[in-house]
Amino acid sequence: MITDRLRLDDRTVLVAGAGGAIGSIVAQRLAEAGATLVLVDNDADRLEACATALSEASRASRKAQAPHVAEVADIVDVDQVRAVVARAADRFGRLDGALCLVGGVHPAEFGPMIDFGIATYDAILDRNLRTAVVVHQCVAAAMAADKLGGSIVSVSAATGLASSPFHALYGAAKAALIALARTEAVEWGPLGIRVNTVAPGGVQTRPAADPEEMARSERAAVPLGRRAVPDDIAGAVLFLLSDLSSYISGHTLVLDGGALAKPAFFDADNVPVFVTDAALRARMRGSVRG
Repeated sequence: MITDRLRLDDRTVLVAGAGGAIGSIVAQRLAEAGATLVLVDNDADRLEACATALSEASRASRKAQAPHVAEVADIVDVDQVRAVVARAADRFGRLDGALCLVGGVHPAEFGPMIDFGIATYDAILDRNLRTAVVVHQCVAAAMAADKLGGSIVSVSAATGLASSPFHALYGAAKAALIALARTEAVEWGPLGIRVNTVAPGGVQTRPAADPEEMARSERAAVPLGRRAVPDDIAGAVLFLLSDLSSYISGHTLVLDGGALAKPAFFDADNVPVFVTDAALRARMRGSVRG
């Protein structure tokens, strides 16, 4: 059955960045699919909150979940991550999958490339690219050793496929992550290891200060009319870790509600700004906007 192929029973998945707003939701969905989880984050408090949420969700559903362990580690440190992977393999026998969703850009790091290019280079590249390189390499080595293959997924961004004004290095790092996954898919394919990325557009992780204004902006920019939520990311990750995607590798799954497909010269009604004839605009809009 299709639903059986989406299950992750008897599989161990490492989740790097599990304590974040997206990571905690993704971890919950993987646990619901039956995965044994190795939760990793550099923030002990966030990691504990994630582990507690998993336990509470299990009790609330009255369904037994596979076990999970929490490991505090700095994801940019290859020795720390290698040790986490080794302990997981010793405890659970093997690693079947890994997800790296460490990344982001801090408010102080936004600014024109002409001013911020070097000042923020190391921090942004370490956070958004080195972390994935470390996780991918350590996990792939463990998968290669047991000769059973597996699936590795990282979270890139839609800006890695377009442009990233005022946080240029973030977009550059996410583009590099996409290229990295493609190369790893080729090198590691003979080992039975699949490597893919998901590339979200904007993701809503906290309430907007002005929900009505934000909703208007989202309807104008995104064909589906909203930003992604963590569950959207979780669904894509679950698919790429499961047997339903057993022949997918080196791929980037874009989760942007159709935003990249929309030409920049289309307005909020999805009509070219060059069209000024009122009757023609009305006909083009049709019944979509009422």
